[in-house]
Amino acid sequence: MENLEDVYVSRVLHLLKPNYTELLLLRYDETLSHEEIGFLLDMKLNTVNTTLYRARKAFKKIYLEVKENDDI
Repeated sequence: MENLEDVYVSRVLHLLKPNYTELLLLRYDETLSHEEIGFLLDMKLNTVNTTLYRARKAFKKIYLEVKENDDI
């Protein structure tokens, strides 16, 4: 059985924009560098940095909402 934090993370990843989810998974699950992500997705480094910043910010906001509204 998954622990509760894993359930929250899974829920949030499904609620995020698909491109945010993809970037976060590449960065934190696959542990790719920003440069590697840029090469893989054909994105400029500044675009990767900015999008990852926005993705983390959106993740945090949705995570807190999911956790606050949890009935468990």
